[in-house]
Amino acid sequence: MTRLVPLALLLIAPLLSAADLKPTDSESELIALVEKKGGTAKLAGDLDADSRVSATFDKADDTLLLALVKHPCLGALDLRAASKVTAQGFTTLKELPNLQRLYLGGTLTTEEATAVGSLRPLQMLVLAGCKLTDAEVAKFAKLKNLKALDLMDTAVTDKGMDSLLALAKLEELNLSGTRVTDAGAKKLLALDGLKLLQLNNTKVSAAAVGAMEDELKASKRGLKILR
Repeated sequence: MTRLVPLALLLIAPLLSAADLKPTDSESELIALVEKKGGTAKLAGDLDADSRVSATFDKADDTLLLALVKHPCLGALDLRAASKVTAQGFTTLKELPNLQRLYLGGTLTTEEATAVGSLRPLQMLVLAGCKLTDAEVAKFAKLKNLKALDLMDTAVTDKGMDSLLALAKLEELNLSGTRVTDAGAKKLLALDGLKLLQLNNTKVSAAAVGAMEDELKASKRGLKILR
């Protein structure tokens, strides 16, 4: 079995180490708030210059997110271990003009997915292992700036692929462990900007991948497919 490639905007410029980065006053203020609230925070050199803070919380609720949105320098938020955030909390994140990356876990209801789908600045959305279906994926169609989407080990099917075709800027898509078949995978060739497609542990056949690769070769596209 092909080893999974970590989903992580592979085409970004080389990262600066944390030691090379010095926080501004506003970044220091946010980092202190995150640590006070029981989370961890760091500066990430691959985030935009005005939103370099990446925060992670094992516990979070709507009240916490309300405090975070007062700090526009927050560029990445990891809530994979948090389960008490509701649709209202996710909607609050719309006030963060520079939130580029969001990591979620657990169950994502349709209402919560709708709120996440309203976060227009997002460039990366990681939902690996989340309990969600095609109905929730359909709510992400308006994330026009999304470059990387991780749906590994979710219940997404071929029907959900129709919604993803609206993501014109998508470069990386992880569908490993989903219910996608040959028919759904072939639809994704319509995403001209896609550079990495992960299909490990799916019902997509080797024959279908071979046919897709032949089509890509004929059109001279650089999409890499992992199965």
